[in-house]
Amino acid sequence: MTFWLCLAVSVVLFWSLPGRWRFGFVGLISFAYLFSLDGSLFSANGQFDSAALLTKNRQTLLHLIVWTGVFYVVCNNLSRFGRWRPYAVPSLVIGILCYLAYFKYVPTLLGYVAGKPLDKHILIPLGISYFSFKFIHYAIECSRGNIKAHSLSQFFAYIYLFPIFTAGPIERFDHFQNQQHRQLRRDDVILGSTRIVHGLIKKFVVAGVLLTSLQPFGTEQLLNNLDQLHFWDVWWFLVLSYLIIYMDFSAYSDIAIGASRLFGFTIMENFNWPVLAPNISNFWKRWHMTLANWCQAYVYMPTLGLTRQPYAAVFMTFLAIGLWHAGSLNFIAWGLYHGLGVSAYFAWNKVKRKKRWFFLERGKFKYWGVPVTFLYMAGSFAFTMTHQTGHPSEFYAALRILCAAFGVTLEA
Repeated sequence: MTFWLCLAVSVVLFWSLPGRWRFGFVGLISFAYLFSLDGSLFSANGQFDSAALLTKNRQTLLHLIVWTGVFYVVCNNLSRFGRWRPYAVPSLVIGILCYLAYFKYVPTLLGYVAGKPLDKHILIPLGISYFSFKFIHYAIECSRGNIKAHSLSQFFAYIYLFPIFTAGPIERFDHFQNQQHRQLRRDDVILGSTRIVHGLIKKFVVAGVLLTSLQPFGTEQLLNNLDQLHFWDVWWFLVLSYLIIYMDFSAYSDIAIGASRLFGFTIMENFNWPVLAPNISNFWKRWHMTLANWCQAYVYMPTLGLTRQPYAAVFMTFLAIGLWHAGSLNFIAWGLYHGLGVSAYFAWNKVKRKKRWFFLERGKFKYWGVPVTFLYMAGSFAFTMTHQTGHPSEFYAALRILCAAFGVTLEA
């Protein structure tokens, strides 16, 4: 309810303000909304609660203000660094990656060493993966001269824009600059509102009611009865898990894109019917497209340039995507699983070209890859559905599910 109230009020005020104030306003209202997510600053009797002012989430938002200022000042004054200029952007990138690692990966590593679940006292900041990747993109593109002149308020709005802050898409700053409408347009209101409705239908009707009602059991129940289930029961679980998460995640993207459109911002698309992808390479051009494009630009291409080994670049890319989700064995394995799939597809393409099997790309043969890709992607959700705390036992649970899908039973 807070989100919708904030959206309704801020959209009206946004378009009521002079154009020069709008970026600053949307940045401030976004920060205020994120600051409010930890609850009220006042106790039940109306007294100001100083302890509530600096909860861990709010502390990390204050850290984010510092990061925003540092990235803006450094990246827009690179010419002043003289002989130190080549080190400025790498230092920023290493710094934000260390910050990301401290909150997202160090607790998991400590848990592995101690042989117990994660340290719950280390709270992962809201949207840390999203804003970290946006900072890195911004710094690299500034160093390449690809970012047009802009104000601090515009950069602030880009980093904090509340509809996309916690669940993406990972917007590019150059796209953000070029896809802004200075006047309220009828099309923006209609398309934005329609997109929000589509997202709500996906979230609450398709995923929340229809698909969930078809799921016969949860992950824990599946694991407890794995030795008694047929392999098609396991596949049914994996397929429905895939569809539910797809609908849920794409719903959030629809709502984020639609809500941003009400402010005149056309945000990058994140999904394009990945369930219809004819191969795994094409799938990653349709699923979480902003993350895939980011990793292609800043992981795949640099790795390929350094090693001249496309398969090494593929595995590094998917390892990065896995770690982006979580620093656990489950998502490392998830990345390797997808890296293996894409590498196998590349190898298969080489064989097809060498053998001149062009008939496989024509007529009814060109559709055979859709169900194969769909089932391969569904298999990866064994790693996703068993991930909770990052404990190593969850990786073994994922292996049990994958093996059971092929009729092989592993001991619990």
